[in-house]
Amino acid sequence: MSKKTFMKLSLCFSLILISFSLNGCSTLKDRSISKEEIKIEDEKVETQIMVDEEEILSTIEDLALQVRKFGTEGEKISADKLKSKLESYGYDVDFQDFEVFDMGDNIREYIHSEDVNIFFNLNPTNSTSSIGTARNIIAKSKDFDVNKKTLYLSAHYDTTSGTTGVYDNATGVSAVVEIARNLQNYKNDEINIVYTIFSAEEYFKSGSRYYLSQLSNAEKDNIIGAINIDMIGYEGFEYPELKTVGPIEIILMQEDNNTLSDAFNNQFNEKYNINSELGGMSDDLSFSKLGIPTIYFADENFMTGFNIEQESTNIQLEPVKVNAIYSFCEDIVEFVKNL
Repeated sequence: MSKKTFMKLSLCFSLILISFSLNGCSTLKDRSISKEEIKIEDEKVETQIMVDEEEILSTIEDLALQVRKFGTEGEKISADKLKSKLESYGYDVDFQDFEVFDMGDNIREYIHSEDVNIFFNLNPTNSTSSIGTARNIIAKSKDFDVNKKTLYLSAHYDTTSGTTGVYDNATGVSAVVEIARNLQNYKNDEINIVYTIFSAEEYFKSGSRYYLSQLSNAEKDNIIGAINIDMIGYEGFEYPELKTVGPIEIILMQEDNNTLSDAFNNQFNEKYNINSELGGMSDDLSFSKLGIPTIYFADENFMTGFNIEQESTNIQLEPVKVNAIYSFCEDIVEFVKNL
């Protein structure tokens, strides 16, 4: 299915809803309900949205028990927990280990290169000195089909060395995991959903760069979009002389002509503000480098939250608005189900 077809599907779904709302009640009075319709209704009940605030908070608290810098024991402990949780929802989950290399003084030149071959090369200086082995986590449904198109949902779970990373980014991971829990019975004849929890985002997006560099051209061509989540749920947090953290918003690369964000915001009546100034600050950059329509979700003024990331875990947990993450997860689940 092409990206244009993807947009047409979203439009068709909206038209079906409008048609049903105008004609559905009178039509139901005029005919009986078939066994096939009962079966369809049963399937709808089975896959209804049931987002759980306790599940969200549990994931955040579990991750925040340890620092998760790439290559550390804390990262491995967290990876094992996330793998077990996703497997309990029925997914096939794989680890993807990779070496991270010191990229020297020219790192920013490499990471901002227009040449995708340079951007996706984790060792452009041919260094023989690894600075750590990082671990990505990839979850797919058991009926994953290589012939289908694929939508990615991603978040990074690694931290820097001085924080347990509640806001950056246990909050984003909690959303991806909760969305995966709700979509464990999701079926679509044309689209796969793949959940990627990246490591080493804090070292120049190394996890997403490595993951995408390992895909074949056919696999890359099959990607219809990516939803990346990084630093959500601190709405209302204040810090002296800085802007108050706002609600979750859509962050885009400036050059993006983003069909995915258009489809999403149209479905939710422009509920989410669009910020075109901060795109590329997370793993959205890696997907965008391949021309993949990408939505990066983060809180408005999320950088204010950096100011307590080295405080105790309890202090980092205090500003978390689980209900904001809950509502966001509901929206993502609804969007995916309507594809």
